[in-house]
Amino acid sequence: GGIWTNGKVSIGVNSRFSARIKFVNDQEGVGHAFWLMPYYKDQLYDGWPDCGEIDILEHFYCNPYIQQTLHSYYIDIYDPTNNYAGKRDYSDYNIDQYNIYEVDVLENSITFYVNGVQTMTYENMHLQDEALLKQWPFATKYYIILDHHPWKSQNIDGVTTMLVDWVRVTKL
Repeated sequence: GGIWTNGKVSIGVNSRFSARIKFVNDQEGVGHAFWLMPYYKDQLYDGWPDCGEIDILEHFYCNPYIQQTLHSYYIDIYDPTNNYAGKRDYSDYNIDQYNIYEVDVLENSITFYVNGVQTMTYENMHLQDEALLKQWPFATKYYIILDHHPWKSQNIDGVTTMLVDWVRVTKL
């Protein structure tokens, strides 16, 4: 299941996106996510990953960590070895408790947090060949997605839940 604000609300840069989320009966084969996709009318570059996806929280396979990830042509195709700070695994969160996942989307940087602790910052490199490398598609408007779904074709034993206490957007 999921909730999308696409077509209802889109939020631009200089904003903080936050949610307080807990996983109940977390299981192998279930994915949980809190993420942003660019509103299609405002995308700087067309198509995925060029358009610039922001994953504030991804949690799959019952791993003992969450992931915070950025996607762009530069990150996923030009430099797939990830020799930059565009992807992060973070294990210092409170398993089986509510955690606050946040991202600040600014004109020239994106900073992630878990429970108020900064986990990753990705900077606009102001590349001379930006139109070719598409490193910074993130200066656009986004819509919010919350989803909870089976991952791959595994059997799920019982009910697993992603509880969302609240979602907040703050203008910075």
